[in-house]
Amino acid sequence: MLRSLFFTNSLNLEFWSGSYVKLDSSWECNYPTCYITRLYYVYKGSAFLYCNGETITMEPGNLYLIPGSLHLCYKCPEYMEKLFFHVTCTNLEGIDMLDSIPKICQIPCSQEILDKLKELHLSRDYYELLEFKALVTKTVADCLRGIDLPSMVAKSYSQEVFQAIAYMQKNISVQLTGNQIAQAVFVSPNRLFKHFKAETGITLGAYLDRLILLRASQLLSDPHLSIGEISRQLGFCDQFYFSNRFKALSGQTPSQYRKTISP
Repeated sequence: MLRSLFFTNSLNLEFWSGSYVKLDSSWECNYPTCYITRLYYVYKGSAFLYCNGETITMEPGNLYLIPGSLHLCYKCPEYMEKLFFHVTCTNLEGIDMLDSIPKICQIPCSQEILDKLKELHLSRDYYELLEFKALVTKTVADCLRGIDLPSMVAKSYSQEVFQAIAYMQKNISVQLTGNQIAQAVFVSPNRLFKHFKAETGITLGAYLDRLILLRASQLLSDPHLSIGEISRQLGFCDQFYFSNRFKALSGQTPSQYRKTISP
């Protein structure tokens, strides 16, 4: 029971940007992978999404969940109003579960829910913000219902691997070493490296790289943070090193990636 509750606590739906926007024909672009999932709640008008050879018409009264792993093109021919959010939903393994979804998901949303989300998303009241997050979480869960993916199932790990994952998530930094992690969970480095690879399927270093890429992508969606500030937060010695490492992991520089973050 306690382990199940820990898995519940490890699920982390985070908002990185969002707003209610009114779009015209200038809303048109062809983006590469952006690593951040988009939620579009459509209120008025229409637009088109192009993905994997499929054209999806965005219409009022629907939620569209667009995984960040997809190559997305979009176009608004005339006018559309929508409430959008860029979100991640990470599990214990540090995997953004939304990112692994292979297609755009869409579900209808009642006018009552749409009106409530529009009303609550700018609130400064914690009670209302809890209600807002619960509503978004419910609509996301409804989108994911029936999708059978490995990331949707909580895995069982040994205590040492379990603790190592939790420690890395709380201390994301490029300066974090395998020896430091092993010391923190009271096992030898060799034992931790061996068990981590056997149980997760990737090396400890590769897992940390994935965490750094995800966190960097999240921070880059905040326009108030400079790239230099983000590199310092992640423990890089300078912005140049951060830019090179981010490009090696994602195929884009931080500046290039930041341009893909839009409504």
